[in-house]
Amino acid sequence: MVERLRLLCRFGQLHARRMVGLFIALMAVALFVHLVTLSEQSQHLLDLCVGVPAAKYPEASRIDGYCNDVNSITVDSDDGRELACLTEAGEYHLVQVVGLYRHGQRAPLKHVKHLSNLEKFVCGLPSMGGGWSGLDDVLLKRLSSNGKGVSGQLTFPLHPGKGEMACQLGQMTSVGFQQLSALGEHFRRRYVESGVIAGLGKNMRASNVQVRSTAANRCMRSAAAFLTGLLTDQEVSVYVHVDGMFRVLSHGLHTAADMFKGVDLKCSRHLSTLSRTVASSSEYRAMVETKLEPVMSSYSKLLDTARESMPLLMEICDNVQNQQCIKTESKPSDCPDPEHCVSQELLHQTLAACDAAFALNYSLAHSKYLAHPLLQQIVLEMEKRLEQIQVNPTVQNYDTPFVLFFGHETTLLAVLTALHSFDGVWPPLASRLLFEVWRCRLPGCALHKVRILFNGKALQGELTDAQGFINFPAFTRHIEQHHSDFVRECSA
Repeated sequence: MVERLRLLCRFGQLHARRMVGLFIALMAVALFVHLVTLSEQSQHLLDLCVGVPAAKYPEASRIDGYCNDVNSITVDSDDGRELACLTEAGEYHLVQVVGLYRHGQRAPLKHVKHLSNLEKFVCGLPSMGGGWSGLDDVLLKRLSSNGKGVSGQLTFPLHPGKGEMACQLGQMTSVGFQQLSALGEHFRRRYVESGVIAGLGKNMRASNVQVRSTAANRCMRSAAAFLTGLLTDQEVSVYVHVDGMFRVLSHGLHTAADMFKGVDLKCSRHLSTLSRTVASSSEYRAMVETKLEPVMSSYSKLLDTARESMPLLMEICDNVQNQQCIKTESKPSDCPDPEHCVSQELLHQTLAACDAAFALNYSLAHSKYLAHPLLQQIVLEMEKRLEQIQVNPTVQNYDTPFVLFFGHETTLLAVLTALHSFDGVWPPLASRLLFEVWRCRLPGCALHKVRILFNGKALQGELTDAQGFINFPAFTRHIEQHHSDFVRECSA
């Protein structure tokens, strides 16, 4: 009996050893399969994480979407939850965010008789309590250019004044200030306080963000408002570009200067030729006959102005859209007599004509030349960041995980078109185009990815998948494939 028990015990031990060995073998096979199919599993992981049920993105009418109400401006389709999911999964970590922003709400750029109503626009700060104390000093301290204040370049202050003040043409309103400040706060919550940026932690310094703005006052004011929401009282240098497409490369920045030697960055001659080609095309003539002229004829009667003396269609559209954003008494729903105000039907026709004109004037043929210098700089910033982490992955608080540009609707429009993602609609006020750089950190994995978000939603187009992802090598190839064309056609 004792001998039998001994045999059973030995058999049990042997069986246990065999089971442990089988378990180890299975784990080794699983690990091997995991490494062999890394790219497929990584993609599955991305799909899994971004597939988390999300907050419903509010659908808005065309004009409401353009105005971008401050109360809904920071709503994301994914609610930010995929950031934590991807980070916790361990295969990817977020290492950089490059943002391209349109300025906030502003007054019309050009006065149009009976349409502008500048007195309706408010450029003073509303009563916000004690939180805005010392605002003047904070903003002027923050906004500098290479360490030198830029306030001397302006025709009016960078920030709204206290109390209600009428706006000048093109000036950003108090609502515009609130829009960009809200976006700055949202950026801080999503990317800083969440702790998702590798090596950054939940705090940031002024050196962690690189800010660039066009020389337009509304864009510099937008940068100041954004930084008000993003940071506390730290000083940040804002590099000011004289060109709205950031094609004039700034001294001292990580730019593509060596790549564009002997090249006219504005590509003036070639773009002028393309514009003449578009203007003489049958498609353009059809747009003029079916959309532009009927609208201009209606406004000619409405404004009691001869057709040949009428302002440009874009100037009319700019005035009409911005009037709707401030909810004046001339809004379409309050137009009982279409002969004396802008009716709902005329507003619809106006917006459709302007969208069509934008789409023709910013075609892919134009936009790939307009946006190329900026996109090339964005790629180089991403490569610099990835290389920095590859060389020394243990270093904390990497410089410039955030690179931010503050420009215009035309800046966004050209970039979206160059990325094959323009939807044909005039980009809303305070729009944002974000490029998230996700680094694969598993051994031997170089399948880094870029996720592109437009106004909080995954950008879906020819280049990106349904969740806005594109492999980093494919992203860089798309930008670089136009470089030889740019150098050839834009040679000085």
